[in-house]
Amino acid sequence: MYVWVILDITSSQVDKPFLYLLPNELVGQVDIGTALNVPFGNGNKLKTAYIIGLDKEISENDKRLNNKNINELKLKYVDSIADKKLEISKKALNLAVWLKDRYGSTLSSAINTVMVSKERVRARKKREKKTISSCEDFILNSEQKSVVDGIFEYSKNSLLKNETPISLIYGVTGSGKTNVYIELIRRVVNNGQQAVLLIPEISLTMQNIRRFEKSFGDRATFIHSKLSKGERYERIQKARNREIDIMIGPRTALFTPFSNIGIIIIDEEHENSYNSDRSPKYNAKEVAIKIADMNNALIVLGSATPSVESFYRALNNEYALFEIKNRYGTAKPPKIHIVDMKRELVSGNRDIFSRDLLRLIDNRLRKNEQIMLFLNRRGYFGFNACRACGEVIKCPHCDVSLSLHFDEKLRCHYCGYEVPAYHNCPSCNSGYIGSMNAGTQQVQEQIHRYFPKARALRMDADTTSRKYDTDKILDSFAGGDAEILIGTQMIVKGHDFPRVTLMGILLADLALNISSYTASERCFQILMQASGRVGRGNSLGEVVLQTYRPEHFCIQMAKNGDYRGFYEEEINYRRLMNYPPFANFMLIVLQCLDEEHLVRATDFMKQFILSEAKKYNIFVIGPSIPPISKVNDLYRRFIYVKHRDFDRVIFLRNRIMAYAEINRGYDNIDIQFEYRPI
Repeated sequence: MYVWVILDITSSQVDKPFLYLLPNELVGQVDIGTALNVPFGNGNKLKTAYIIGLDKEISENDKRLNNKNINELKLKYVDSIADKKLEISKKALNLAVWLKDRYGSTLSSAINTVMVSKERVRARKKREKKTISSCEDFILNSEQKSVVDGIFEYSKNSLLKNETPISLIYGVTGSGKTNVYIELIRRVVNNGQQAVLLIPEISLTMQNIRRFEKSFGDRATFIHSKLSKGERYERIQKARNREIDIMIGPRTALFTPFSNIGIIIIDEEHENSYNSDRSPKYNAKEVAIKIADMNNALIVLGSATPSVESFYRALNNEYALFEIKNRYGTAKPPKIHIVDMKRELVSGNRDIFSRDLLRLIDNRLRKNEQIMLFLNRRGYFGFNACRACGEVIKCPHCDVSLSLHFDEKLRCHYCGYEVPAYHNCPSCNSGYIGSMNAGTQQVQEQIHRYFPKARALRMDADTTSRKYDTDKILDSFAGGDAEILIGTQMIVKGHDFPRVTLMGILLADLALNISSYTASERCFQILMQASGRVGRGNSLGEVVLQTYRPEHFCIQMAKNGDYRGFYEEEINYRRLMNYPPFANFMLIVLQCLDEEHLVRATDFMKQFILSEAKKYNIFVIGPSIPPISKVNDLYRRFIYVKHRDFDRVIFLRNRIMAYAEINRGYDNIDIQFEYRPI
């Protein structure tokens, strides 16, 4: 018996099938996906490998032989079967092959992605399956019930037509989308199937799992990267053994080895964290749709601010659109105030806090209510902006903000355009031009200066580095141990604190200045998410939105809570500039330890890409220096391509990979591909 295997080594040099002989005593004990120990290399060191093919005979014409005779290969025998718990199911292996082909990774990397955990721990006793009853602590209102019924009716009809049912729930913040998710999952689980709920941030995990535990008991669990390897393995084994029915967590929860998955829900579907930053650089929404297609399962996307691409597909009947227009219960939308920080500067206030915000903070402290202060710094790499007139220096070719680099150059991260940094505003000649450097620690210090008796907690990357830091901070704030919570994006997503009646958004337009065509979309989304944290109890909430660009359409639309108005403005811009959803956008990342070699190789690669791209009218941008040009001693360069037909983009990617493989100048260069905005 012959076995084709793929080695558990991520190097592209061994990313191909290897042929081994199977000892007679192992015949009948192995199958596709079985993990083996095989001798490899001149030293015959044992390596883990996965079976991807089994044959009683091998034809000399088998393409996997690469035109070699079987006798030339000097075949080795498989040593033994590895730990049985390392094996991968046929379905998961097929998914790994799809990941490899879709995102251009090695098959070994793709296999390790779908295998969420390999660590062994002591097995737990299996529990009997329970029927799940309706949750006692909420009742679906008419809007929510209509959405649940509508999703199942639409999905039933789609599955009858062999189509994957994809539903988009567009529900305002505070509308009770989680209640809808619970009811959708309850029906699926009572039908004998399993469910996955994806959430964008680890910080949201415990709040969600507590709500689900009230409804599903120990049939629901969670997984994320801050768990120990043993804890992750235990949860995966429970899923494999049917001891749980519901897995909650960030994007890796998608690969939970459920045998009969019935629904995948992606909460806050617009979030960029659903894009993997490691090879294979997959998009969790795309992968979820593929998994649903393989399992005849339902896909439900939910957001108060759907991604432009998803809403476009919903309006064009690719997805079914369901709306929840009102907040749950008696909660009302917050009152939003826009403060023009240019006027604050003219009047002599150079502080990070406007006078209106300070007045309202004092008011809430006197009333024993809680306050959140949000500083959005994600995706911020420095830019030139004028505090006097609000002018931001943009690329004349790509209509994105230029980023400020350490060499005092402003660069476009798409096309490479650059100019020296300005010391005076080119619009109003003011000297108040430069980068914004405020951080959460500075905000906390300022709060203590203005309100020395107020208790303020800070939640950012520095204060949440350990395993339970996030939960401790959130529990402390929820329990009333502090009046003010200061933080970055992790404080404005999905949290429900009834006593919070004031949200201060500092530097609201900071997100407008990231060097990406999605800048306006990201800014609008985070402003709406932040605004949605207040007024969730019985008291009316207020939001102070401090900005240097009050006239910008995304600021005005956020003030009015007008998602559709924002969408119409943004989709017209995307259509004009030929950005997604009107063209597929592929990023090619080249990395090397030697910067000079990387520059030469990137230039040659650009010329090859241009020669291939012109055959199919593929648009090429770059090369350019990325926002972070060096990571772990690896220098980086970017090249972008755009085309309406995704198959053409994939064909070009395959040509690039083939070109790099036959040219030795690329032996020391790592090439990766991303199909998403940066």
